[in-house]
Amino acid sequence: MKYVIATAGHVDHGKSSLVKALTGINPDRLIEEQQRQMTIDLGFAWFTLPSGDEVGIVDVPGHRDFISNMLAGVGSIDAVVIVVAADEGVMPQTVEHIMILDLLEVTRGLIAITKTDLIQDQDWLGLVEKDIRDAVQRTNLHGFPLVRVSAVTGNGISELVEQLQKILTTVERQELNEDAHLAVDRVFSIKGFGTVVTGTLRGGELKTGDEVEILPGKKTGRIRNIETHKQKLDKAIPGSRVALNITGVDMNDINRGNVVVKPGSVKSALRLDAQIRIDPSASGALKHNDQVKLYHGTAETLARVRTLGKDSILPGESGLSQLELTEPLVAWKGDLFVIRRPSPQETIGGGRIINTAPQKRYKRYSEKTLRNLDAQRSGSVWEFYSILIEEKEFISKSDLEQSLQKNGFVLADEKENLRAHNAFIEFSTGCFKKDHLQFFTTRKKLNDLTKRINTDLLLMYKNSSLISGIPISLINKKFGMEECVLQALLDQHLLSDLLRIKKGYLVRNDRIIQFLEKDLRKIERMDNLIEKEPFAPPALNVIQEITGNELFQALIFTEKLVQVDDSIVFRDKEFNTMKDQLIQFLEEHGEISLAQFRDLLNTSRKYALAFLDYMDRMEVTERVGEIRKLKTSG
Repeated sequence: MKYVIATAGHVDHGKSSLVKALTGINPDRLIEEQQRQMTIDLGFAWFTLPSGDEVGIVDVPGHRDFISNMLAGVGSIDAVVIVVAADEGVMPQTVEHIMILDLLEVTRGLIAITKTDLIQDQDWLGLVEKDIRDAVQRTNLHGFPLVRVSAVTGNGISELVEQLQKILTTVERQELNEDAHLAVDRVFSIKGFGTVVTGTLRGGELKTGDEVEILPGKKTGRIRNIETHKQKLDKAIPGSRVALNITGVDMNDINRGNVVVKPGSVKSALRLDAQIRIDPSASGALKHNDQVKLYHGTAETLARVRTLGKDSILPGESGLSQLELTEPLVAWKGDLFVIRRPSPQETIGGGRIINTAPQKRYKRYSEKTLRNLDAQRSGSVWEFYSILIEEKEFISKSDLEQSLQKNGFVLADEKENLRAHNAFIEFSTGCFKKDHLQFFTTRKKLNDLTKRINTDLLLMYKNSSLISGIPISLINKKFGMEECVLQALLDQHLLSDLLRIKKGYLVRNDRIIQFLEKDLRKIERMDNLIEKEPFAPPALNVIQEITGNELFQALIFTEKLVQVDDSIVFRDKEFNTMKDQLIQFLEEHGEISLAQFRDLLNTSRKYALAFLDYMDRMEVTERVGEIRKLKTSG
C-alpha cells in the first residue's frame, strides 16, 4: 500500500527538519530554501513504514506569503502531520493551516510538538499541548494524537512512526472505477527524456504507453516513463506520489494546477455549483457577487460568487452558490476547495462542488433550483428524481439520463439506488416504433393519475347516461401521454384494474350504459329503417341523423352496432348472422369469393366487400388472390 501525507504549521517550526529525520531526505530542493532554512515551494520525501507500506511526504511552506503553495500540497493527502514548535506554541499560520485542513475535511493525522530538546520545563509543554487542543477543538482535527519529538536528538520519532502506521491503516482505497487524474504540482524537463510532471495520482491507474491529455489546454501526449520514490514502474496506482515522463508535450505548455487525465474522460469548467461554508473566524460575510480566490487541487483561480437563496453567507454559516471562474478548472463532483479574499488576503472558507457542468445561470431565489441543488448536495439521486418527476407524469430513459447527467448523476451508476425505493416505477412500452421504450415514474404519480382519470370518468358518467369513457384521441391532451404508454400501464397493472381501453375509449369496467326512454324511441326508428334491407343498411351518416352522435357512439360501444368501415354499420343481429354464415361456408367449402358471399347474403358488392375486409382485419379470414380462406375458428 502507498500513502501520501503532508506537513502543516507555522514557518520555522521544524517541518523540514522533521521530514529529514523521518526519511533521511532534505525536502528543501531549492538552493535558496537550504540557504534560508525556510521552505518556499513544495518539497517531497518518502520512507517505508515497519509494515512495509511506503509513505510519500509533501512538505509545505509555513510562511503566510506562500499559502498558495501550501494549499497546492494538501489537496490530495491521506493524512497530515501538524507541526508546532515547543518553544513558540500555536502561531498565526498554525491556526490558518488548521482552518484549511478542516475546510478540506482532513480527518486523519497527528500533531507533532517539535524542538522539545529546547524545552526542559514540563509545565510549559503542558501549556503548549493545551493551546493546541484549544486550537483544534471545533475542527475535524480535534481527536488527533499529540507526539513530542526532536529532530535533533531523535526522541519521539519512533512513536510518531508508530502512530502514523496506526492512522494510515484506516485509509480505505476506492475501487478502481473512477477516472485517473493527477493534479500537477511540479513540472520540469530532463535532458534526453523531456517533460516530467509530478503529483498525487487519484481515481485510477496510469500505465507506461498510455495516451494522456493535459487540461485545461487540451495538450496531448504519451507516458514514456513512470517513477514513484525514484523507482521506475510500469504503472502508477491511486494514492501514490508519481512522476510522469510525458512525450509529445513541451514543459512550457504545462503549469502547476493542470491535470493529467485519460483523453476525453473529463471536461474543464468555467462555472461550478457548490456548497460553501464560511469559517466562524472570518472577518466578514461572503456577499453575492464577491470575488474570491478559489484553490482546488493544485490550481488557483479567481471566481465570482453568486449566492443562491440568500444575499450573503455569514461567518459560521453555509449556503448554496454558483461560482463563475475567470479560468477553466478541472474538477469532479464532491471535490473540496478553499476560498480566500484577494485583498486583504484572508482564508475565509471553503466548500464542496455539487455540479461541474451547470448549463446556465440560475435564478437566485428559484425554489426548484434550490431543491435540485440540495438533492445533489446530499448525494441523493432519489431526491433529485422526485423533484424531476413532479413536473411530468413520466420521463423516458433518454430524458432521464440527460437530466441526471446535467446535475452530476449517472443513471447507470444510480439505477440500483433508485430501485431501492418502493415508490420507484419503471416500465417498457412498444411506443414510437421501438421494441422497448423505457419510462420511469413513481407510485404516487400513478396513484394521482388513477385518481384524476376516475374523477373525470365519474363526472362524465354523472352528466350523461350514454357516455362510455374518455376518447383515446384526447388522452395525450388531457394527461400528457401517448396511447401506447397508457396501454402499457394498464397491461402491467400499474393503474387501477377497474380501468381498461375498449372501442377507442378509456373506461371503467363497472360502467353500464343505460338507454333512456328517449333513446329507445330513436333506436326503434333506426331499427325500422334498417329492417327494410338489413344486409344493405342505410349509410352511417343517415343512421347518425336519427340517433345523434352521443347515442350512436353508445350503440357502437355496447356493440349493438358494428362499424365495418368509414360509412357502413351493421346491427349486431345482422353482423352475427353474416359472420356465422361466412364461417359455416368456409368450413364446408374451404374458400369463398366476393361474388359468392354477396349472393349468399343477397346483398350488394359494396356491403359484402366492406364486411369481408373487416373480417380480414379481425383475422377471422385471410385474402388469397381473389378468394378468402378461414384463418381462425372465428
